[in-house]
Amino acid sequence: MRHRANRCATLVISIAAVAALVGCGSSSHSSTSAAKSSTAAKATFNVLYITGLSGPLQVYGEDGLKGLQAAANVLNASGGILGHHIVVTSKDDDSTPANAVTELQAALSGSTKPDAVIDGLTGDEGLAMAAPLTAAHIISMNLSALPSLDNPTKYPYQFAGLPGYASEGHAVVQGLSEHGIKSVAVLYPLDANGTEELQIFQPEFKAAGITVTGSVGYPDAALNVTPEWLKAAATHPQGYVLITAGQAPVALNSRAKAGITAYTQCDTTCAANPLAKLVSHAGLVNAWTFNPPLLVTPPSQRTAAQKTFVAAITKLGFPPDLGVPSLEYDFLMALNEAATQAKSVTEATLYNAFLNIHNPQAFASGMPIQYSATDHYPVPNSDTSVWKLFPTTDSFVDDVYLPAK
Repeated sequence: MRHRANRCATLVISIAAVAALVGCGSSSHSSTSAAKSSTAAKATFNVLYITGLSGPLQVYGEDGLKGLQAAANVLNASGGILGHHIVVTSKDDDSTPANAVTELQAALSGSTKPDAVIDGLTGDEGLAMAAPLTAAHIISMNLSALPSLDNPTKYPYQFAGLPGYASEGHAVVQGLSEHGIKSVAVLYPLDANGTEELQIFQPEFKAAGITVTGSVGYPDAALNVTPEWLKAAATHPQGYVLITAGQAPVALNSRAKAGITAYTQCDTTCAANPLAKLVSHAGLVNAWTFNPPLLVTPPSQRTAAQKTFVAAITKLGFPPDLGVPSLEYDFLMALNEAATQAKSVTEATLYNAFLNIHNPQAFASGMPIQYSATDHYPVPNSDTSVWKLFPTTDSFVDDVYLPAK
């Protein structure tokens, strides 16, 4: 889900325009949030979503879009953000950085500039759009949690919907330790997410006394990574760590083709559902991953915010994965909380309020929403409270988590 895919996605939001969510549209994709509210006389709050709505990350992009639309519908039903009707607009960049920049520049030079931008699902897209978004003073969120984007001095308007890789590294090491794994081979995509995630994980392995027998990179657009699995297996590890950037189904199916059955710890991208429909059973056996608390919380135990989210997303057509939609949904809810706290949607007041959000009950994912002037990635209370470990053979039917029997 980070992607994930590598993690799941990038979200950018322009503070000054936080009062409008632009109608989603790409060359071939277009959708608009709820009907006009009674406050239509006020300026709208325009949110621009630039991501892969076609290509290898299409399912994640479409799920994220549903999350934004669900949030817009919920907020518009009560008057929008401080009376500003939210409009969501989407543009398809095919998960390609160059295309993302082209779409962003067109939007910035248009007559209606975005107030908020979700700048892709991958770190590569986020990096490509970070500079122009910073120059335009538009708040942004990146779901990939790429460490190099968490630089408030260089990219003051860039935020993330996921904790940094260090938090995930702690959780991965915990999973390996719980299963008695002392040596691993790591497979990772040859993109910004993969290389930076690997760099963050390595000291975590060392601190836990886990030996890395080999690190094998694979092309991020590969349709078959069986050779890379075999290369990793040749280093004779006790287990494996799989880093993905949306390639989880390809990577896990290739694992089966390589005949690998040893314990495999996937990063959070692998948690994108429904893996059971996209990956052979052999590819899932003895492979474990993580998901945010929402996905493994029984419906009867969900908070009011989570129940509102599930009801809103269901009205749009239940997506195969609640994780990505809930993170996109939460970012708009965080903007609404900040605007309510500041009693304003002006850039300076909203930005300062965004750094001091203090209403966790307003959010659906169960992930922490807490930032500071020096860290624009969510700060978790603990890694175990953020990531829940479970086998990939588990599945979800509608919104109910079903452990494998």
